[in-house]
Amino acid sequence: MLDVENIFDGVTALRHKLHTIPEIAGKEFQTQKAIRAYISDLPLEVLPPFLETDTVAFLRGGRGEGPNVTLRADIDALPVTEQTGAAFASQTCGMMHACGHDVHTSMLAGAARILASCREELCGSVRFVWQPGEECVAMGKQLVEAGAIDDPLPDRMTAIHVAPGIPLGTLAVKYGPIMASSTHFKVIVTGRSGHGSTPFKAASPILAAAAMVTDLQQIIPNRIDPQNTAVLSFGVFKAGEIENVIPDQAVFAGTIRALDMETARTVMESVQSICRSMAEAYQVKADFDIHYAYRVTSNDKAQTDMAVQAAGEAGVPVQWLEKASMGAEDFSYFLDRAPGVYVRLGVGDAPPLHNSRLLPPDEVMKNGIRYLVSFALGALKK
Repeated sequence: MLDVENIFDGVTALRHKLHTIPEIAGKEFQTQKAIRAYISDLPLEVLPPFLETDTVAFLRGGRGEGPNVTLRADIDALPVTEQTGAAFASQTCGMMHACGHDVHTSMLAGAARILASCREELCGSVRFVWQPGEECVAMGKQLVEAGAIDDPLPDRMTAIHVAPGIPLGTLAVKYGPIMASSTHFKVIVTGRSGHGSTPFKAASPILAAAAMVTDLQQIIPNRIDPQNTAVLSFGVFKAGEIENVIPDQAVFAGTIRALDMETARTVMESVQSICRSMAEAYQVKADFDIHYAYRVTSNDKAQTDMAVQAAGEAGVPVQWLEKASMGAEDFSYFLDRAPGVYVRLGVGDAPPLHNSRLLPPDEVMKNGIRYLVSFALGALKK
């Protein structure tokens, strides 16, 4: 079996290439091409795309039928202007791998090369999934619904995400919920426009929407059990174009985060109830656009134990997390179909995810690859 050091120059070159060509969700055509070029000389069965830009490939073990291990990486970038100053910085204006997906993609490619080198010793199969569109649009849901992990269903799964603030090269794990759900919502408030000098002749959607945003802040403390974590936040408020015209419409939007889906739905139902009541009071209309984008990412206990064992056997240090993140992740849709574990890989004292200066060191990929290989071998080499 190849050692990480034997392949690391190639993995690093792939990571640097991917970092220079960041692509937005669902448009990762150059990224897909680079992935497929890297694995083209490996004994993998590469499937036709399920969603245009994904790559799903199988490594069939030489010892015949056995369990399936599925390893997943996300491949998309973010609309962020890079400020790292790296020699391999983004060459696409206003686009950047600000969430480390270039690292995830390259680690999975490196793991594929190592596992392919010991194919004859394996009993079962490894499915490698390079998934598009994790950011904002949760294309993991679409990929799962398209049947990408159905034949066969995995016996175990894992995915890695880089994590600033955790010691470099350390694998961080947690039983149960590790990432929150994320519900995206928009409220469209329609009133009656009028002149700024005669507001009594209009029905201001601005006043109504502002009152709604203010009043919605009472939902978490007053309607949610403090034992059930939830976050309600707003990122959009738009209305009007000129100072002396009361507009017809105002729009605000935000997200709801929770560590169980029942709490998420309770918060969303409360948002709708309060907005409808206030719309009536202000003589306006409230319409809703609701998208339950990400489910809770919850780790199977047995799979988490296997991840810790795999890390130990690979010489990768492990840290147990005390708290879940209120960020969201569409690997949750994979975990709804089969048992698995989502882990974090520490990148040390680094800027936060989605920051224009985030640049995980290449060296961290070694432990990520070691973990992925060990996790697969734990099921397929017995």
